[in-house]
Amino acid sequence: MRIDFENLAAIPRRLEKFLHFIQLAESCDTNVEDTFLLANSLRNSPQMQVCIARLMQDPQSKDLIENKRLFNRLSVKELSGFEPGTLGQIYFEIIKTEALSYDYAPSPEYFNNLESDADYVNYMVFSTHDFYHIVSGFALDIFGEVGARSLLVTQCGYPPMALTDVVNLLSTWLSNDIIPAGPTEDNDHLNQVYLLEVMALSIRMAKACCPLFGVDWNSLMPLPLDEVRQRLQITPVTEGRYSWHSKHRF
Repeated sequence: MRIDFENLAAIPRRLEKFLHFIQLAESCDTNVEDTFLLANSLRNSPQMQVCIARLMQDPQSKDLIENKRLFNRLSVKELSGFEPGTLGQIYFEIIKTEALSYDYAPSPEYFNNLESDADYVNYMVFSTHDFYHIVSGFALDIFGEVGARSLLVTQCGYPPMALTDVVNLLSTWLSNDIIPAGPTEDNDHLNQVYLLEVMALSIRMAKACCPLFGVDWNSLMPLPLDEVRQRLQITPVTEGRYSWHSKHRF
């Protein structure tokens, strides 16, 4: 497959749209609002329709999409009451330790009141994304984000995260070769070899585990994390800069 760059450049509107998507994808790791904006921008894309078709092949995911069930977000008080070692307790502790929000996703209103299947998929992806980190072992930072994103990209080709992965690879190649950005701690780690390694781990994990989009995460909260991983057939990453296990011991 080839990009017709001459055709793309001949129509300014197309080129502007292309560059807009690339810019949003490039900034997703540092600006969460751009992540949501990119998702909304791709809601009517052919890639999103393919993603939905793949999700509909899984009965649990199909049921969620057809009925557009809202995610029942537990309160901080409820989360703090789970037993040590459970999915709920570890999720609570990691979010608290990392100073992240328990209410990561925008409301349904942001995603057009879930008027289309694509809007609902966007809403649910961000409502449940942190659980992908917890069960996979991928850290809740820029290092582990590549791995957590790639789980969904592998299983259903979710367009915003697929584009972000591609742009991450392109950005590291450009900064290391064409457009040097100067040495920083992050750039030293986020190179092509690192990105490919994390993506490869995530792809293998995603192909071996259960479909994650349709998982009822709240029902798994009281269970020990090891049991949750067994049920989902996930072999987590527990070592390395991209694993939260390297920073947290619960």
